[in-house]
Amino acid sequence: MLQFSINQQIFFSEYYEKNLYLQRNAFVSDISWKEVNRALHVMQMAPSYIQIHDGKSLIPEDEYKENHVHAGIHTTRLNQESLYARLREGATLIVDKMDSVSLPVKRYCDFISQFTGQPVVANGYAAFGEKESFGNHWDTHDVFAVQLIGRKRWRIYSPTFLLPMPDQKSRDHKQDCPAEPIFDDYLNAGDVLYIPRGWWHTAIPSNEETFHIAVGVHPARTVHYATWICQQLLPNFLPSRYSLTPFSEDQSALEKIADHFRELLLDPEKLTEFKKAITEYNRIKPEFALQSLAD
Repeated sequence: MLQFSINQQIFFSEYYEKNLYLQRNAFVSDISWKEVNRALHVMQMAPSYIQIHDGKSLIPEDEYKENHVHAGIHTTRLNQESLYARLREGATLIVDKMDSVSLPVKRYCDFISQFTGQPVVANGYAAFGEKESFGNHWDTHDVFAVQLIGRKRWRIYSPTFLLPMPDQKSRDHKQDCPAEPIFDDYLNAGDVLYIPRGWWHTAIPSNEETFHIAVGVHPARTVHYATWICQQLLPNFLPSRYSLTPFSEDQSALEKIADHFRELLLDPEKLTEFKKAITEYNRIKPEFALQSLAD
């Protein structure tokens, strides 16, 4: 499994949301194209999780998916010939939430989840050409790029919008991407690269087989804690339940609510309660082990 040369304390103090972290030879990959093929077969039950990007934009689904009737049930499935043709032209195959259908991928995710103490989701990226997977962009979550097959070139640029939230996409800021990368190198199978959210980057295949997973880290943000206070605790305070009408005198109630909200927000016990609830909700799910029932 994965091995990092730094511990959690160093990671969070020196790298998390601050700097890139590159770990060469973090593991020996146990994933082959056979496992990727198996995941694709399973994912045909949820074809919306499979996309193709041609380096400029996502390809319309009707160009590589087809309607299908199986046992009287109308479904959608991948058209393999169209899929292969797109990949031969240099496009990138994207498998969303691959950790939900691949145990080997889930195990990589479980390690990163334990290391960061946060829930994660992995998307897989397969390519055989040389078109960029997405072009320069930032992600709204931190990413561990885990190279599993072949190699891929990564260019990373300094952030211009710090710590973006999910609705703060890079597509509205393309003109802000710096001209020169601060990192320009290849990841080989077994390498892991941590990229903080908001850092511009692009991944470029090298006209050869390549497959990596992008393990996205999805922690609670401070705004989520504030929202939790508003939704779970503030309604217990009577002024927060007052109606707002054209004739109500609201200022006094709002001042009382603001004071009470501040008191709740800064209460260490409330923060501990919130973190405990989040940890319980996002705990790592164990693998199924039906054979244990036979013991």
